Amino acid sequence: MDPLNGPATERVVSAVVLLAGGLALPPLARAAGRSVLDLSIAPGETVLEQWLRVLSGVSAPIRVVHGPQIPAPAVPASRSEMIETIRERDAYRGPAGAIRDVTGDLHPDAWALVIEATRYYSGSIDAVLAAISRDDVDVLVTCNADRTPAGVYAMRRSVLDHVASVGYVDLKEQLLARARAAGDRVRVVEQPDGVSFPLRTRAELLRAASMSGGERGTDRHGSARVLTGERWASVVAADASIDASAVIVESVVMPGARVEANTVVARSIVCPGAHVAADSVVLDQTVRAETPHRKDLHAPGDDRRRLRINARMPSVRLGWRPDRQQGTAT
Repeated sequence: MDPLNGPATERVVSAVVLLAGGLALPPLARAAGRSVLDLSIAPGETVLEQWLRVLSGVSAPIRVVHGPQIPAPAVPASRSEMIETIRERDAYRGPAGAIRDVTGDLHPDAWALVIEATRYYSGSIDAVLAAISRDDVDVLVTCNADRTPAGVYAMRRSVLDHVASVGYVDLKEQLLARARAAGDRVRVVEQPDGVSFPLRTRAELLRAASMSGGERGTDRHGSARVLTGERWASVVAADASIDASAVIVESVVMPGARVEANTVVARSIVCPGAHVAADSVVLDQTVRAETPHRKDLHAPGDDRRRLRINARMPSVRLGWRPDRQQGTAT
């Protein structure tokens, strides 16, 4: 097959680099005690699986790069042959340095697709692949319709020659500036069919989960009540164990989690394998698998408030603020 007339993904992309976090843990990863890529973003889909779906038409090998302080994400067994997980050799290398280090085997004219993977991404990469195929550009930077960064880049391997073999180099502020100064052709591609935003906090994950397929009904399989609040719908894993007397509001309950009787979980994340004990109220928290949440024990999370609320109350007031009226889940 003539490489210039073949499918764009086969013609232009030699490697995909997923940046899974570098120098410091964001609040969401710290609260969950695991990589953001392991957290559920939709029913039956983690953040990593979201990206694998977006990349389903790309046949190039995928390299998931994470910093020394960042937990390595779990790779689906079915994709293990195409995905390599790489720990950065230097905590202070920076994203551009990390990209250079894992693409050194590519030809100078080869293209690498670089993705800030700890993001929600609802669009496709077709516009990026089409822009690469025009062969009049060296670096592509994607943006949302409002011109905010979308977290997807494409670059020739030769552009990374602007990065030294040692030392910290940032991607946007340093590498792109050096590429422009050296005369490399840098273009911006607008993502026309979706939105992208970072997943640094619990609220951002809840927003993303709601946008990507949260439940909006008042009942879940005739058992636990899964209610829609003012802002978000909930995402509940099919294999999560939730007692019929529990109430889930604006929350994500992930695979293997267990929520016992007479509990209320609101605006919270229940991580894979986590346990919410009976008679508990969990508000604005992230519950990790290591420590069961009880009404007398604060669960680790990015919101450190300790709340004493009777779980048997007939209604729960959700985050009233004086500047607006919010609904009540009953």
